Amino acid sequence: MRLFRPLLWPRVVLVALGGHLAGPARAQAPDSLTAIVRQLERHSRQTLVEKLFGHLDRPVYAARETMWLKLYVVDGTFHRPLDLSKVAYVEVLNSLNQPVLQTQIALHDATGAGSLNLPASLPTGRYVVRAYTSWMKNFDPAYYFHTTVSIINTFVASGTAPGGPAVPAYDVQFFPEGGQLVKGLPSRVAFRLADATGRGLAAAGTVRDGQGKAVATLRTLRFGLGSFDFVPTAGNAYTAEIQLAGGQKITRKLPAAAAQGYVLRLTDAGPTQLRLRILSKGLSSNGVPLALVAHSGQRIATAQTAQPNAQGEAEFLIEKAALLPGISHFTVFSRRQPVGERLYFRRPLPLPLTVAAGAGQYGPREKVTLRLTSAAATAAKASLAVYQLDSLSAGSTPADINSFLSLIADLKGTV
Repeated sequence: MRLFRPLLWPRVVLVALGGHLAGPARAQAPDSLTAIVRQLERHSRQTLVEKLFGHLDRPVYAARETMWLKLYVVDGTFHRPLDLSKVAYVEVLNSLNQPVLQTQIALHDATGAGSLNLPASLPTGRYVVRAYTSWMKNFDPAYYFHTTVSIINTFVASGTAPGGPAVPAYDVQFFPEGGQLVKGLPSRVAFRLADATGRGLAAAGTVRDGQGKAVATLRTLRFGLGSFDFVPTAGNAYTAEIQLAGGQKITRKLPAAAAQGYVLRLTDAGPTQLRLRILSKGLSSNGVPLALVAHSGQRIATAQTAQPNAQGEAEFLIEKAALLPGISHFTVFSRRQPVGERLYFRRPLPLPLTVAAGAGQYGPREKVTLRLTSAAATAAKASLAVYQLDSLSAGSTPADINSFLSLIADLKGTV
């Protein structure tokens, strides 16, 4: 899976670990690439990334009920248990992102369990359960654990707190591949359309230039996501006209195209390799090569250089096997400055776990016996939640630990 995001240094930093950069690759790398790798390693030696996942007992609650949860703490690269923090902080946030409930949960051997009593004063609505450690507060709160739950209260009216800011009806975001649009260079633009709750919406539309001429068409594929290709030209600003499935129309401006810069294009180069193509315009390289540093979590997957040709084009080949499961960052440098970045997602393999019940049907208050088995050779900790599957909980399945740690925990916003 290929992910488009604006050019931003990621929360996950690079750390010096033995054997990350092979000897021959380091020996052949020019001084600029070696300096980039050493600078990143030096910056991150004393930095440790911690991730936290919370397993809740269900996605829908009634006021006055108890919310049970279990927490798992892992390192940010290999997702192995990390017994560093001893306390986790859990909050329930309302629609204004204000905490209405808070508690602390003790952590032992990288896990912890606790509960929250939901008071009768909570109005009906959707809430965010957020959890983090003190160490995680060194990073952006967007990377804390978070999940959405519904709370139903038949005794208190629902609605947003008085005086709260108006929530926009629709959120439309555009992500040029590599981080920017450049005039005259073919570009692929990913987009996302969601409602106020973060739920993706189906839509189709047209991209028009300043004179109203159609230059591209767009259509969502799944979860409000899609992409389109076009070539921005000088003297033009571009607008997307989007029509939702229900007939509503939305108009949004695309990011402005730069007069000069770099555009990235990531494609498959076969079953085992990726090809990262770099296009540039208006930049005099003077023989200066471009450098690529690719890393998964805090592990450097590859560091290499490529010399742009006379048309300002360069190409890198990346071995898929060198990338860890989850999100990898491909950052391109020129003269030690980042000029473009691309994210790539490699789907992790789930833990081969099977659950079998002792019987197919049970009566009220009858003891249930479950058997959990795994084909994995290593030991694992697990938690189990049982709740009634009805019209309230249908469609509210939260992300599992695999999806959260490998994807959601490394991205901002609703995934």
